[in-house]
Amino acid sequence: TLQADEHEAMALVARAERVFSSEEPAPGEGLIHQFELRRRFLAGYSALRTKAPQRLAAVLGRIARYEAGLGEAGLDPATLSPRGTAPEQSLRDLLRSLAFFILLLPTALLGTVLHYPAYRLVGVIATGASRRDDDVLATSKVLAGALLFPLTWVGVAVTIGLWWGVVPGVAALLVAPLSGYAALSFFERLDQFAGGLKALIFSRFRRRGFLRLVAERRAIREEILQLAAELEG
Repeated sequence: TLQADEHEAMALVARAERVFSSEEPAPGEGLIHQFELRRRFLAGYSALRTKAPQRLAAVLGRIARYEAGLGEAGLDPATLSPRGTAPEQSLRDLLRSLAFFILLLPTALLGTVLHYPAYRLVGVIATGASRRDDDVLATSKVLAGALLFPLTWVGVAVTIGLWWGVVPGVAALLVAPLSGYAALSFFERLDQFAGGLKALIFSRFRRRGFLRLVAERRAIREEILQLAAELEG
């Protein structure tokens, strides 16, 4: 478990990590890489807070201004890339995403309807059990979800089995969790699509502002690398 002096430190480190990682995301980076990056940022934050608080404040202020610019443009750091904004590539991505949404829509709607009651109940149970403690909230959500979602699948399978027979019931037991996964993938992809579309429109009609944000992110990344080199030296 990552340790920090306070939740604010973790929040600030997470903001810096998002800026840093979104500049040149490497393919295949998993949770281990993310954990290691977060650990290194946390160590660097603690060292800078002691040795160079003014430089730390300057970097955080720059990140805050960059985030404000993203917020005004309605953009996400992950979609802010000058590459991939070529018209041909953008059109191919758009058509590919639309095909994905059309094919997955029926299954995603089924999964949403089936799992929404359990999803809402998980939130209610976790919020009541956590008493606003973030760590307890996350654990409560995991435990409640691990109980309620399987109960949903079994309930759907039993209901269909009683109405239409054993074979449809077994099929429902297999389809129900897959429909939930389809719904999750659909809405995650929809968020990514919306973010990419915003970035594409912004890059076309406000090109100068788009490139300025890209350049600022790169400058922040270079400044973080320079600070890291100084600390390690």
